[in-house]
Amino acid sequence: MPRTASLNVRIDPKAKIQAENLYSSFGISLSDAVNMFIYKSIQCCGLPFELRQENSAINAMRRLSSAAKQNGTSDMSLDEINEEIEIVRNKNLLRAKL
Repeated sequence: MPRTASLNVRIDPKAKIQAENLYSSFGISLSDAVNMFIYKSIQCCGLPFELRQENSAINAMRRLSSAAKQNGTSDMSLDEINEEIEIVRNKNLLRAKL
């Protein structure tokens, strides 16, 4: 179907640039993304999907969580973690004195 209708939307210029950069990383234009959103919205009768890149902080938290599970430390309380840290610090102080 030919694209002959226009849609004018006012948005924050910084948000537009960020969106253009984001969608460019997926190989599509902002106009393509809006069209995808509209067609999928019609198809599913609502908000259709999330299209996003993983946040590096989220990935880091997932890696830390996985490592904690492997080490058996994922169920430790904050007090238990602080006790472990204190033990290691004391060992390091003893080694430094020797």
